[in-house]
Amino acid sequence: MLKKDLLMLREPQHEQESPCETRRSAHPEALEGWVERLFQHPARSLIATLAGIGMLLTFTSKAAAYPFQLSTYASLSEEYNDNVFFDESDEWDFITIIGLGLGVDYQRPGLSLDLNGGTNAQLYARGTHANTVNVLDNQALQLGTTYQATPRLSFNISNSLARVSDTRTGTSTTSGESAAASDSGTTPATNPADTTPSPTDTTTTPPGSAGAQQQDGYSNVDVLLPRGSAFTNAFSLAANYRLTPRWTATAGYRNSLSNFTDPGGRDLSHYALASAGYQWRPNVSFNAGYSFSHFDFSDNPNADSHSVTVGADYQPSPLWSISGAGGVYFTNPTGNDPADSSGNDITDQTGFTGYLQLDKLFQRSAVSLGARQGVTPSAGVAGLSLTREAFLAYHIRLAEWLSGSVSTSYSYYDTTTTNFSVSNTTAGLSFPVWRQVTGGLYYSYRWRDSSQTVPDILNQGTVDGNLVWFRVGTSWPLWRTDL
Repeated sequence: MLKKDLLMLREPQHEQESPCETRRSAHPEALEGWVERLFQHPARSLIATLAGIGMLLTFTSKAAAYPFQLSTYASLSEEYNDNVFFDESDEWDFITIIGLGLGVDYQRPGLSLDLNGGTNAQLYARGTHANTVNVLDNQALQLGTTYQATPRLSFNISNSLARVSDTRTGTSTTSGESAAASDSGTTPATNPADTTPSPTDTTTTPPGSAGAQQQDGYSNVDVLLPRGSAFTNAFSLAANYRLTPRWTATAGYRNSLSNFTDPGGRDLSHYALASAGYQWRPNVSFNAGYSFSHFDFSDNPNADSHSVTVGADYQPSPLWSISGAGGVYFTNPTGNDPADSSGNDITDQTGFTGYLQLDKLFQRSAVSLGARQGVTPSAGVAGLSLTREAFLAYHIRLAEWLSGSVSTSYSYYDTTTTNFSVSNTTAGLSFPVWRQVTGGLYYSYRWRDSSQTVPDILNQGTVDGNLVWFRVGTSWPLWRTDL
């Protein structure tokens, strides 16, 4: 219950009016002209489109909710970035980011589905990089769905896709920025699309399965560290079954792909897991789980990992929640690795895997903090990693119209050849502008340090960068129906 309360706190409390119907244009040729200019002058046309959104919303009125809704999203961001490529060059620039996207929302008793996708154009004032207006350069697609098949059986499915060009702007996906921007009303500024709302939280992580939680929860550095463009996709499926009023069982599968297009290389991971939970008291539960992971690296030795964990969740009061799990992992080489003709030289490893998290809900704010350790990929750097992370996220409702957030995370990747650290700290303010138009002001500091050079991925030493951006976003329905 506390986690639901935390999510509700992060949503704006003010009521926003939803557009119902838009008056049909009396001059269809005007729309055709807009479409034509969109392809001839992308930047100018998109800015003009955003400027006209306010006029469009003037002719809308509040409507009743429909089970199916198709919506479109738009955003405009102005960013100062003092390390555009997040490397030793320290190239700085002012960047205009224009985002467009579409979203599908379907809600029925027992079924919830959210599908959102978008892209953006990036315009560089100083010319540190060519303007990117190709819809394939920066894009995102997110899916989240929950299906209650029977009163005892439910399924969760999620998918998250992201592609970024060779710059690392405020739309690069990092967990800290996402947390800071989550109150903005549309996509956090860290989403490559910068235009889609967050999907339903449908993780495959069973209670107490520490290894699986870490694989899903660690900061996504796959689109931040490698030089050049990068592509990531993560798919998950979970089934939850209530055996008795006290006993539950969970099984899940997760697939994670990171393709480092320009530098080359690919990380592909498969996770399978199963767990059982026991509700001892209304505020105390115990769980145990097993997970199997197979890591397929194009440029590093492949490996398998097994983990067994036990955990507990404790809620001292409606405002406090403590959860944790601990266990042991075993890794072993798969042998005959194509990337290593002499055979896989990763030695068998055994160690501790686990996590601890504390959530506290206040009258107008919420805080989450924790730490975790487990076996994960290393963003194309050196194959398998024993990764440790500490994180903190704080959200507060400063006023009826103003929300604030601060988040920070530190991750240490311990591999067989190269060790490196990544940290991200972000603070932000978000507020409504008018009707469904929202605004936000954000700051982010990113830092990484490597023990040695990995060609085309990262160099030895420390790199950091600062980002400041202001963002305005809006959304409006294109079609509602009762399917």
